[in-house]
Amino acid sequence: KLVVMWSIGGSMVAYIIQGIAFRFSGYEFALMFGGKLIAGLFGGTFPIVLTYITDISMPDLKLLKTRITQAVATLMAAPVALQPLGGAIATFGLYLPLLVSAGIALVGLILTQCFMTEVFKPGGDEKVKDEDNSLKKSDEKEDESKARPSVWRDTPLLTLGASFFFVAFFIVGQQIQPPLLLERSSFGLEEDTETKTQEKIALTAGLVAIPTSLVCTFVMTVGYLSLSKRGLSDETCVFVGGVLAAVSFFVVPMTERVWQLCVVNAVQGAGCGMFMGAVQAMPSKYLAIVFPKDIASGRGVYNLMMTIGTMVAGIPLTMLYQSNGIAASYWCTGAAMILSTIFGVSFSRQIHKKLDPGCPDTPSSRRALEKGAMAVDEFKTMLAKKLIDTLEKRNYHLWNGRAQKCIMDMIDSSFPVLRAWDDADSGRAHLEDVANLYLSLGKMDELHRMEHEYGMTSAVGKNPSGSTDLGSSLTIHDQTAIDNAL
Repeated sequence: KLVVMWSIGGSMVAYIIQGIAFRFSGYEFALMFGGKLIAGLFGGTFPIVLTYITDISMPDLKLLKTRITQAVATLMAAPVALQPLGGAIATFGLYLPLLVSAGIALVGLILTQCFMTEVFKPGGDEKVKDEDNSLKKSDEKEDESKARPSVWRDTPLLTLGASFFFVAFFIVGQQIQPPLLLERSSFGLEEDTETKTQEKIALTAGLVAIPTSLVCTFVMTVGYLSLSKRGLSDETCVFVGGVLAAVSFFVVPMTERVWQLCVVNAVQGAGCGMFMGAVQAMPSKYLAIVFPKDIASGRGVYNLMMTIGTMVAGIPLTMLYQSNGIAASYWCTGAAMILSTIFGVSFSRQIHKKLDPGCPDTPSSRRALEKGAMAVDEFKTMLAKKLIDTLEKRNYHLWNGRAQKCIMDMIDSSFPVLRAWDDADSGRAHLEDVANLYLSLGKMDELHRMEHEYGMTSAVGKNPSGSTDLGSSLTIHDQTAIDNAL
C-alpha cells in the first residue's frame, strides 16, 4: 500500500509540474522535462498492483486469473477509450489534460488510502510453543542460506519478456499509425485548411480507436474467461488471438473508408483481447510456485522488457513509414505480433513442462490446477517427505519401536473420520463433515467459500448423524446450489 501511494502521489506531483510549466516563461521545457522524469520515476505501479492481486487471491488460481484479466483489460482499454475525452479537454488549453490527470491521481490516492488494506502472511498460531518457534526460525535460516534463483536468469520469464517486447509495437503503433493512415485522400477527411484537416483527422483517429478498445475489453473480460472456463487452454488463446491480431495489421492498409477501418479495428481488438488476456494470466501460477518471494520482481522482468519495447518500437515504425509508406509500418507491427505469439506459446509450453510434467490435459485436471492442486502422486511424495522432516526436526526418534507406535497412534487420532462420498446426494454428508473440519480448525476463509458455493448453514451444537464429533456443525440446505457448484 505504501509503495502504491508513493507512486500515485509522485505521479500527481509530476502532472502538476507539467500542467503549470507554461506559466514560467523561459523554463517551460525544463519544467516539462523534469515533470516527465518524475512521472517515469513514480510510474511503476502496475506490477505492484498485480502482486497485491496475487496475494489476496491465492491459492484460488481461477479467481486470480479473473482479477488479473480485469486489471489488464482496464489498463489497456482506459487510455484508448478516454483518448477522445482528452482531445476535447485539450481544446480549452493544452495544459488542462495534465491538471485533470493530477486531479484523477488525487482521487486515486484517496481511494487507495480508504480501501486498500495491507496483506499480511499468516504468522501461525499464537499458542505455538517456544521450541516450535525456534524450529521455524532455524528453518527460515536454512531457507535463507540456500541460493535463491534469480528472476533475471529464468528462461521462461525471459521468453515471456520477449513476447511483451514485441507487444509494445502494437501499443506504440496504436498511437502513431492511425493519423498517418487517415491522411489518405480515400478517407475523405480533407478540409479547406491544413489545420482543419488535422483536427478532423485527430478526431477521426480517436473515434476509430473506440471499436478496438471496446471489443478488446469485452473479449478480455468476458470472451477469454468464458472460453477458459469451457476448457480452452491459455496456449490456444495466445495462438488464436495473436494470429487474428497479426492478420488484422496486414489488412488495415487495404482499407479505404472509415467504416472499413472500424470493422478491421474491431477484429484487431478481439485478437488482442484474447491474446493479452491469456498472456497476462499465464505467469500468475508460475510466479506463485517458483518465485513466491519475488512475485513483484518476476512481473517486473516482462513489464520492463515491454517498457524497453515502447522506447524502441517507434524507431522502425516511423522509419518504415518515411521510406516505404504507412503499409510497411503496419506490416512491421503485424510481423512483431507474430513474433510475440511465437514467444508466448513457447512460454506456455515451458511452464507446463516445468510445473505439470505428465499431468493430463483434461477439464477435471485443469479445474484442479486452478484451485492450486498438485498431481496426486506428487502430493503424496511431498507429504511423506514433509512428515519425515517434521518428525526428525521435532526429535521423534524413528528408530525406537515405542516411538514408531506412538507416531502411528498420533496419526490415527489426528484425522477425524469423514463420511464417504455418496453420488446419490452429490456428496452432501461428506461435504458437511469437511465444513465441520474447517470450522474446528478455524479455517474461516475456506468455510465462507463452502457457504458461498454449497449453501452451507451453521448449526451450533448439532451434529449430523454418523459424522465425527467436531463441535459445531454446518449443514447443506440447497441441493441445487451443491449440484451447480459440482
